[in-house]
Amino acid sequence: MTKLIYSIPVGLASSSPGRSVILRADNPAALSVLNKTDEDENILYIRLYSLGQELIPDFVRKTDIPIDYVLSAPQEQASALYKLSALLPEHQIRVTIPMLPGFSKTVKLAAALNFSVKLNISAPYPGLIDELTETINAYLHQTTVCQPVEFFHSLLIHFLHNDPTHLWLIQEEDPAVYRFISADGQESMPGRLADSPLSGLPETFVSRFREEMRTTDKECGNCAFLDCCACYFKWPDRNFSCEQYRIREMFALLQQAANEITRDQDEFEQTTSCQPGEST
Repeated sequence: MTKLIYSIPVGLASSSPGRSVILRADNPAALSVLNKTDEDENILYIRLYSLGQELIPDFVRKTDIPIDYVLSAPQEQASALYKLSALLPEHQIRVTIPMLPGFSKTVKLAAALNFSVKLNISAPYPGLIDELTETINAYLHQTTVCQPVEFFHSLLIHFLHNDPTHLWLIQEEDPAVYRFISADGQESMPGRLADSPLSGLPETFVSRFREEMRTTDKECGNCAFLDCCACYFKWPDRNFSCEQYRIREMFALLQQAANEITRDQDEFEQTTSCQPGEST
């Protein structure tokens, strides 16, 4: 049985002994309660929604607990990344960026500053796939990108090694693994599933929804990327058109990159295994 990971407000940190948790804090000052808990080994990371004059409290910086800085307005908040990057040599920090118009510029800046990045998939908009394609190409080919950019990175690994994963899991929204705890202690489904009842076999939600869409939606039924997408873009709107927003192009671009990497690796191995005097 998969051990659940709970996203909880930092104020409830001391009430979750033994749980694997993601702590949420509106600002760095709220992290002061962590002085009172010795459960650091159960904290996977701290999700921080704003920065203060003290970007990250000193006592947190002395731990090895990673930080996930969540942006709400990528272009307006991009300048804060310069200050935050000064902490990178001694602390693991990820930047979560919503896919709002113009997000690609902030992703490229964050990657150039050596942050790992996670994209928060939001409502589609005209030009979405163009920004996605631009961002994928930067992730794949820009020499200044040295850290993972999710969800691209996990999908690329999937295509390279047939690693079993899907977007719900990559985006930390698979209810078989992740749960959300509100400020009043109520448990609910994670992310975009927040309005769905927790009583409906959450551990099998992804497989059931994927099968439903495979049998009822022509796009999903004919999609080569059904397993790794798991119909993520079809929730909550089952009528969402992947064709209209050219979603398959994103998967195809990553698959093509994986194929090219595999080909280059095979050619390199053949070359290095060649004995002196032999030709390739």
